[in-house]
Amino acid sequence: MQSSLIFAIWLTALGSAIHWGNGWWTAVVVMAGMLCFFFRCLRKKKWNRQLAEVQYELPAEFFTAPPLEAAGPFLTAPEEEAGLLKLEAEIARRDDRERTALAVLFLVIVCTLPLGKFFGSLFLVWAGSAFTAAILIVLAGRAICRKQRLRWNSRLQLLRDGRLAIHPRPPLQPGPDGVNDHFCRHYSTAAEAEAACLLAERTKIDVLVYPQDSLRLVAGGNYVQLQEWFRQFDATELPKTFGQGAAVLAHRLYPYRRHITETAFQMLEHREPPPLTPALEHVRQELKRENWEVLDEELFHQEILRRPVMSERLFCSYWPTAEEADIALRIRNLAVTHLFREVTMLPYPNDPLPLLTYIVDDSLETVEFLLAVEEEFQISIPDDAVAKMPAWSFAELVAFIREKQRGADRRSPSPARE
Repeated sequence: MQSSLIFAIWLTALGSAIHWGNGWWTAVVVMAGMLCFFFRCLRKKKWNRQLAEVQYELPAEFFTAPPLEAAGPFLTAPEEEAGLLKLEAEIARRDDRERTALAVLFLVIVCTLPLGKFFGSLFLVWAGSAFTAAILIVLAGRAICRKQRLRWNSRLQLLRDGRLAIHPRPPLQPGPDGVNDHFCRHYSTAAEAEAACLLAERTKIDVLVYPQDSLRLVAGGNYVQLQEWFRQFDATELPKTFGQGAAVLAHRLYPYRRHITETAFQMLEHREPPPLTPALEHVRQELKRENWEVLDEELFHQEILRRPVMSERLFCSYWPTAEEADIALRIRNLAVTHLFREVTMLPYPNDPLPLLTYIVDDSLETVEFLLAVEEEFQISIPDDAVAKMPAWSFAELVAFIREKQRGADRRSPSPARE
């Protein structure tokens, strides 16, 4: 929104410089616009770099054993959170309507720019002023919404203090100078634990928190600030639990290249993937017959919800080799990024591939995902392989990529069916 406001003001200034000023004024305004764009990009890169440089020295022995299971009681307030979630949903719908209205207004202005031939540079002044006024109205509405959310800061703080008064917890020092080992042992990987430490530091919590705790209640008086912080890295909504928040943050900090080392893989307790449910098995068999009508996004969503929350340790334990686990993990992370799958999704090797990717059409998201896979693994996926993919399992896609990387068959081999 700030970028849109800067653009609207720049457009107004450009029209004014052309109409009332001279060539020098116009050049100054154009240069100012270019500098603003440059500094906005620089600021974003600086923020990404600062976020990526956050490191906590976590001993490796923390993650050689299965993560601890917290017994509770947990920091939750279902009734109050339900009201807060309803408010967040209303604000999100309002934001969508505002973005749509501004986009329509912007398109109208762009489409009518040729009228500047007849009305002169004064038309730019009018267009920029109209766009600026619309954005200021939207910002005023957002300021009112922010005041509504700020009232929740004190309410959540009181709720958190009340819960902790009834069920006290030991102190926590998650900063770089004092990592709490009991806190970190509730997470299966160093990436998740580091993200949890950063999240605890951001929420300014000074007592032990568990992954099952409500993130909103943990944030307390920093709820609004935490919500705005999550939006800086494109999180559409604030996760419900502290563990889910750490998972989202870990995905942001360590997006794709989490190479699974052979040593770390050998430490895992390896297990067989559970058999498919009858509904998924039916889908799998029908997909082999190229019956795409059985695909049901709601069925896949319910299957994912019934599974454990994503853990790299658990995920990798279902794969026979470290190489396959590494490829599978990177594919899964690409699906989360480009296909908007749940960040807590735990796919199994024997799952039908559409559960993970849902690639049955030529949507923009599908094309972006396939391009990202080609770039990530430095391979080329032919059209005939893409057409067959909905009938594959997750393991078959991993095998296909593995073969392509090894160059076993340059004519795009298809993996062997199970």
